[in-house]
Amino acid sequence: MTEEEEEEVSQYVELTRLLDSLISSPSLDTLIPDRHVVSGYTTLSPASKLLYIRLYLRKRNWLKHSSISYPDIPDTESSTSELVTAGFLVKMTESSEDMTLSELLDIMSAKEVKEVCVFFKLKSSGSMRAMQAALLAMCKGQRTLFGGAGAIAKRVKGKCLECLADMVKVSSGPGNVFARMIMASFPQFLFTFEEEDKDNYSGKENLTKILLSYSATAGKYPSYKISYTQPVFKSAHHLEVFLEACLLESTCIAHTQEGRWEELRSVYTDLLPRYEAFLEGIDSREHTSSGENKESPGTLPGENKENSGTLPREDEESSGTLPGKDEDIMGGCEYLQHFTEEWVLTRVMRHCLAALRRLKDYTSAAALLQTLLKYQPMRHRRGAWWETLALIQDFHLKDPKSAIKTARKGLADSATTHGSRLALEVRLSKLYPKYKPKLCFEPKEVTIEIVAIEGAGSAANSKKVFLGLDREDTVLCGVEEAALSYYKHNNNFAEGFHCEGAVISTLFAILCWDIIFCDIDNVFYNEYQSHPLDFWSAEFYERRKAKFQEHFAKLRDLSEDSMNDVIATAWSDHRDYTCAGLSWELFSDVSQCQRCVSCITPPSLVSIFEVYVRDTRLKRSGLPDLAIWNIESGEFVMVEVKGPGDALRNNQKVWLSLLHQAGVRAEVCHVKAVSSKKLDR
Repeated sequence: MTEEEEEEVSQYVELTRLLDSLISSPSLDTLIPDRHVVSGYTTLSPASKLLYIRLYLRKRNWLKHSSISYPDIPDTESSTSELVTAGFLVKMTESSEDMTLSELLDIMSAKEVKEVCVFFKLKSSGSMRAMQAALLAMCKGQRTLFGGAGAIAKRVKGKCLECLADMVKVSSGPGNVFARMIMASFPQFLFTFEEEDKDNYSGKENLTKILLSYSATAGKYPSYKISYTQPVFKSAHHLEVFLEACLLESTCIAHTQEGRWEELRSVYTDLLPRYEAFLEGIDSREHTSSGENKESPGTLPGENKENSGTLPREDEESSGTLPGKDEDIMGGCEYLQHFTEEWVLTRVMRHCLAALRRLKDYTSAAALLQTLLKYQPMRHRRGAWWETLALIQDFHLKDPKSAIKTARKGLADSATTHGSRLALEVRLSKLYPKYKPKLCFEPKEVTIEIVAIEGAGSAANSKKVFLGLDREDTVLCGVEEAALSYYKHNNNFAEGFHCEGAVISTLFAILCWDIIFCDIDNVFYNEYQSHPLDFWSAEFYERRKAKFQEHFAKLRDLSEDSMNDVIATAWSDHRDYTCAGLSWELFSDVSQCQRCVSCITPPSLVSIFEVYVRDTRLKRSGLPDLAIWNIESGEFVMVEVKGPGDALRNNQKVWLSLLHQAGVRAEVCHVKAVSSKKLDR
């Protein structure tokens, strides 16, 4: 075997050990009452365990027994037979009773379908689809001497089963038990917010991701104390209904990807009464502490003297209790609501909302948004919901009074984050001329001309491709890389990346490692976590507020040499360990990381961290595309690149403003596409 194949095998071996340990884990006794179904896995031969893992991670299709072959499993036939005997694989002959003839034909190869057609003296020279249609038509219409059409259909099905006699697949019973065991044991893999709007639960695909993520990073997780008093899943029923909701969301994701908007509307219609019942059952205390500051109906923001017209910001010295948070919910750990049925169903409703907007059913969309806003725990989405509701009321429903009321409520909601606040202020200023907010600062804007080639990327992608410089060689690249090469070659910025905020998230992880992985109850549940479970929630900062304040005060006063020492120590201690938001490959080595930080004053870096750690939605998106620096001049710049026809989004405007406030040069680079002939002139 090659070195890569040996590494792959070692990962599969690691997964066999994982399943062995989960089967004997006492923590799963109450969550998986039918765990005995898979207990036989521990007595299988090593080769059979390895084969099961390989088949488990593949698509759960029928496979020819004779076609199963892996270099690390010398006798796959014996291992397959052992798995069939133990009930982990099932033969076609044992599960064909409930299968229709059409399903059997779909499993068969073209050669096998042709063989059946020849046997029944049907035309066998056409396409596979035509041969399948001929067999089905014969079964439906032909009668025999000994019976009707059902008799011939039985004979055809029997012949098909002869061709498929050696087919096997992973048995659904043990497979589903393993799935519940794995998802219950590794909740940190069930949701992620690293990319805007990419967070989702995705059924079998997510299960594969969990296993592969585990095996790929086994032994590379940080050290931390596992301590919890509050289980992620309280009971087997809690886990069961959660996973059922996950499967529903997986279906909705498929509908969205395929543009099946009417199917999503049907999901919305069927689910709405059940979802509203969930909301009605929520503790009344959660309803009353909605996180909104009550105002007089006749008062608009901007009309009182206390409103300076500046962009509303979160209270930097808030108490440890989050507005709208019920300490009794999930034992005071609000982030654990991510693992509840109602949380996932709220996510399902977000897919339904997108469908209603696509179908231009804006009345239903507005009603759904008002329903979603009753669900307090999903705080990071509330600002976007207020923003979207105001847009629909103003632009689509032509109801400016309701839009003004919605904008006011959104601005008064403490959960509304920076980007949504800006959008609401802009809309309110248009609807209510007396309201004159002072918006974000106007960033410096530069325009550069770069040669562009239309559609040079691929036939399926008509986006412009630009000519950039890479070590004096001309290369085809995207607009961001082209702008990066321009800054490097024309503005004397020798180092930098197109990283879209990865510099900030990486520096935050390196410099705040000890706080991220400090001893906090109910955030570390197993030894395979790249982040505490509350990392992407507002509670992450609140529960470590004193630690962050003390640490930031120390960082702010560090000299350049002391900062370099801190970075060197962290780099040496934690290199190659995984952490959410951290990319060790971003910097070529520790010295490049130190050069980058030396161009950012410690107070500026801390100011950025203070925003990054507080606003869970803002820190996931909106940071400028480029981070560049000049070690000789000590200048660090973050640049948002905009190609032809592209405009700044609200979260990008907010980050540019916040970076400016922190003392970091932040600017917008507009790339103007020109032809090579025009540039030569």
